[in-house]
Amino acid sequence: MERHNGLRKLGDDQSDHFAAAQLYRSALGFVPESVVALNDLGWALYELDEIQEAFAYFSLSRSVRETSSGLAGFAKTGWMIDEITFDETDLAFEKATLIYPEYTWARLERGWLHFYDGDRKTAQRHFLAAFDGDPEAASPHYALWYFDYS
Repeated sequence: MERHNGLRKLGDDQSDHFAAAQLYRSALGFVPESVVALNDLGWALYELDEIQEAFAYFSLSRSVRETSSGLAGFAKTGWMIDEITFDETDLAFEKATLIYPEYTWARLERGWLHFYDGDRKTAQRHFLAAFDGDPEAASPHYALWYFDYS
């Protein structure tokens, strides 16, 4: 997945999202349309609870090239700050998993989107798809717990 690259690893190794954000901003100074740097800056800002700014970087990333990481970040942050509709959020998560079918996190997030919208049947389908894609994931079983299989 494009989110896992050398620049991202350096930022993660520092365990300092502020320093990582500075690193990605520096990279963008050299290559302003680097989708990797735009997405990784968006994720660093997300971790810093700078959701509005993260959304702006994910949006910019989408205008350059749609990637699974950028689409998922766009969906997550855009929905959090009410910048995009339910349908836009759902479509962005769908596109993210079409680009990267093993993207368990995006499948789970799509499930939660439907769950909180009251559509448990669709939510369950997305949770099960996440579980099928990654049985070792930490939370698919947690999501499935919400459903009555009787």
